[in-house]
Amino acid sequence: MAEAPGPRDPTDPSFEPIHGVSLATFAEVSTWLAAGGAADSRSRDMVLRQRGVDAALWTDVVAGWLDRIADDAVVRNAWARHLIRLRGEESPAAMR
Repeated sequence: MAEAPGPRDPTDPSFEPIHGVSLATFAEVSTWLAAGGAADSRSRDMVLRQRGVDAALWTDVVAGWLDRIADDAVVRNAWARHLIRLRGEESPAAMR
């Protein structure tokens, strides 16, 4: 069985933030949103602002990170590590 790809140099362009949003921030915000943390677009935009994310660019951020996750096993593994770390650490109430 092939070994999972290991970490890459942190300066690798695959990990460059998209519109200022790092993979870690993307994982945090998207996990919270998927858990039902935003009842409407206004509360979603408030959470994005609190994280320093331009709400108008969120769709581009999502598309960009999902493309990288799909295309690059190292990015995908880093994404999975962020999700594992976030599981149980953050609740919607904690992010308000």
